[in-house]
Amino acid sequence: MSLEGYRFGYQGSEKDNEFKGQGNSYTTEFRQLDPRLGRWLTIDPLFAKFPWQSSYTSFDNNPILLIDHLGTETESGPGDGYTKNKDGTRSKTNANGTKTYDAPGFSSVTLPANAKVIGTMQDVDGKIDGAIHNNGVRYQATVGDLARFEINNVEYIAQFSSGTFIDFENDKGEKYYFSENKITNTIRQGDPLEFESYGNPKNGTIKIQQADAVGYQLEVGFAFVGGMSIYSGVIQDYTGKKLYYKGYSGNIGFGYGAGVNGFIVKSNTSNRFTVDEWLGNGEGFSGGFGPLSGGFGGTDGPDKYNVYSFGIAKGSANFWWAGTRTSSW
Repeated sequence: MSLEGYRFGYQGSEKDNEFKGQGNSYTTEFRQLDPRLGRWLTIDPLFAKFPWQSSYTSFDNNPILLIDHLGTETESGPGDGYTKNKDGTRSKTNANGTKTYDAPGFSSVTLPANAKVIGTMQDVDGKIDGAIHNNGVRYQATVGDLARFEINNVEYIAQFSSGTFIDFENDKGEKYYFSENKITNTIRQGDPLEFESYGNPKNGTIKIQQADAVGYQLEVGFAFVGGMSIYSGVIQDYTGKKLYYKGYSGNIGFGYGAGVNGFIVKSNTSNRFTVDEWLGNGEGFSGGFGPLSGGFGGTDGPDKYNVYSFGIAKGSANFWWAGTRTSSW
């Protein structure tokens, strides 16, 4: 069987046998390829997008895994697992069910299986240099890079500074991290973090900034060697969840008073404090003199946290230790 009449060659590009002889030149929409050299014969029209390599380089020097039908930029070949999706993104499905997407900054991001892609990077100004432009600003991204996604009804959006990609954040300013912790499904201090930058694998560990909760509390109590208090209040954690609670304590100390305290809660472990941990047993020290009062307390449970309070009270000078029992309304 003769193939002399077949017009196409490597990666489906059209042969240009009249230029350099049989099989020595391929043509694409934007430029010609010399397969003997493995180089393009003209400058990449998207050269500004790839400052780290020669504009004559073909297939990012990886013709086994990558293809380039147009002569502009490489696409995934059959070997790297990436596919181009209908929404314009490029992704690959991992063995654990997660998906890894092309992201801005010439990087990648891994999302859990329940993530939903909402938007991709699009070029608004329409300049032909392979980059994304908006109002004259050149962004470190390409068309089809992941821009917005949603996980458990929380939306994350790509963040840029003067066109440079920073990270993905939600509307509370919380950064997106992917963790392989499948036992608790919770991100913890020291969890491994893997990503790619300019095609190079990077790794590190997750560092959690301990989150505070805030609240206020009304309290009436006394102690003459022994005594008790009753209290009620509201607390809100970093997720925005509120809890209205009440409780009582047994006191050891002296004095009496009634007042209102504002307080903050700080976790002192790698786990972030939530209002669900507020209920149950605790302990603390409190004191007051004149109209002012203050306190320090918390729990010695597996997820430790500290409570710092300051308020206005009416009563005598007082100081006592309290063992508390808190429940929700």
